[in-house]
Amino acid sequence: MEAIEDAAEDDTDDIYVPPYPSIAARASPKAATKCPRKNLSEFYNFSTAVLMVEFAVDRDADPFMEPEDYGFADTPSPPPETSGVQGVSPPGSSADLVPFERDTPEADVVRERLLKSAQALFLRQHRHSLYQLLFVHGGVRFLRFDRSGSVVTQRLDYARNPEPLAAFLWRFSHMDDGMRGQDPSTTLATRQEASLFTDAVHDFLDALGNADGSQKLPRTLPHAEHSLDSSETFPIWKIRVTSNNTGQSTSLVVQRPFAGSVSLRGRATRAYLAYDLPTRRLVFFKDSWRAKNSHRRSEFDIYCDLRANGVPFVPEILFGGDVLDAGGDPRQTVADELAVEDATWRRTDDLIHGHVHHRLVQDIFYPLDSVHNERELLQSLHDAILAIDKAHQALGIIHRDLTNSNVMLDSRGKCVLNDWDHAGPPDPDAGAIGTVQFMSTRLLRSMPHKPAHHELVDDLQSIFWLLNYVAIVRFALHHDNLKQGLFVARAGREGNMAAGADKLASLYDVALYAGRYRSAALTELIRDLAQCWTDYEYLLSLPASWVISDHLDIKRDMLELAAQPEFWRQKFAEALRKYDEEQEAAHGADAPEGQDEADALDATPVVRAGSKRRASEDARADDGRQLVRRSKRLRVMRQRKE
Repeated sequence: MEAIEDAAEDDTDDIYVPPYPSIAARASPKAATKCPRKNLSEFYNFSTAVLMVEFAVDRDADPFMEPEDYGFADTPSPPPETSGVQGVSPPGSSADLVPFERDTPEADVVRERLLKSAQALFLRQHRHSLYQLLFVHGGVRFLRFDRSGSVVTQRLDYARNPEPLAAFLWRFSHMDDGMRGQDPSTTLATRQEASLFTDAVHDFLDALGNADGSQKLPRTLPHAEHSLDSSETFPIWKIRVTSNNTGQSTSLVVQRPFAGSVSLRGRATRAYLAYDLPTRRLVFFKDSWRAKNSHRRSEFDIYCDLRANGVPFVPEILFGGDVLDAGGDPRQTVADELAVEDATWRRTDDLIHGHVHHRLVQDIFYPLDSVHNERELLQSLHDAILAIDKAHQALGIIHRDLTNSNVMLDSRGKCVLNDWDHAGPPDPDAGAIGTVQFMSTRLLRSMPHKPAHHELVDDLQSIFWLLNYVAIVRFALHHDNLKQGLFVARAGREGNMAAGADKLASLYDVALYAGRYRSAALTELIRDLAQCWTDYEYLLSLPASWVISDHLDIKRDMLELAAQPEFWRQKFAEALRKYDEEQEAAHGADAPEGQDEADALDATPVVRAGSKRRASEDARADDGRQLVRRSKRLRVMRQRKE
């Protein structure tokens, strides 16, 4: 028996493209359509499929190798718990000297079919594992997939020794759905439940696409239309979700994920629009496989801690936690455990990570680039900084993955800092974490050779890149004069370094300074922040042995300022005040209102149009103004040096 890894984990796979185009399934056989079909694969039924079978005739089409294929007569003795099953490598050889995977065009085709078929079923069903049979060259192999990797047996001659195949089929036919790999908490939805779901999603999509002329434009949720699938390849499921802390549960109806990954191995995060049967409303459902790491808390536990400590602007989790098995333990992957039982059976030098099934249910939120105006953008990022600051003070954790899909808005335009699954305390062993497009330049410069670990200052610089991204996409007067491409410049491993170089260059380039936006307050803020981060990068590059006292003071002060959330929060507060003043000057009494007082915390300065003062005159605001003055002084000192 051999433990191997699947195709490389890639959370950027397009979930909207069918992973295996040759499989065009239908929901169920129809008596009226029993005429001969040109595409026999249409008979494949994703509602009832439990075992996948693949056939290959030629020996060269076998994607795996046997000892006799190399001419070896002897094989190592199998471990006691796998008696009767032999390994592949001869004694004393290593996996890299004797490859287990056959490298021929025919084998590549069959191996791809195995992976794509498993990928298609995992995407359309809710599974923790999957079994496959591969009949090839007079033999049969048994395969098992889960989110950590796959396990495949040696090729068994079922003509000479039919007992293993017969025993497998007999046992498989007597297993319940859970033992076959199906998630026991899921069942096919009834017609009534499916109808409630589809009607609710249609109403939601109509509300997204149509707006009353007297109202603001509706929020947007990219790809939400993919929640419904007209091809009949995605069954409609009912899922029971239970909270780990209270034991309370709910029943959700879902069909197709509208965002996430189609990768077989890894976190396999999938985002759904779900119909909550008890409350009869749509909610957001996140299904994922978190890393099996004793040093990192689950996302559900992090949310509980954040709310218990009064951290603002984090979502309320309606239900969630680890999915439990029949014994009451968190459901975990198996392939990673098999890979470490005995190195003889392991066919990769890469670390095989274990994973735990995890779920969350929350209200539906919208990405940051669905803001209605510049004020919502400024206020949302201001509030996100406040949430980052409070979380760091109360729990000592940082978010580590700030993107336009994680800094979100509720239906009223209030900030929601979502997706804390990568959050944790600064960890020197963790390396760089996050999304390349919004990573700090410090982290990107360190990749891929020796990634620096994530610190609070990196989250604060991600806020700057978020501001630029949304400003360019939504409010720029001339897109061609701005470097929107620096956010998407990535090409595999080298893309990380390229994106970092582009970002760093843009700080010194005229692009960010020459940018023109609809709001003068927004333009001024971006220029100011770009100058601050330019100073930070310049001082960060100075040698630590620099002994000139003035320069040491500059380096010490600026690096401290950059890592202080209050410093950046005050800059956004000042921009909000200027924005409201310019709106009053332009529109007078018809200037757009800010958010209601009830929607803002006491610590959140929401400045009314026409107001000539700050929202707060407390000591913290005074300290913030002092920080701004110190920043201006540092820039003057740098100019004198040059």
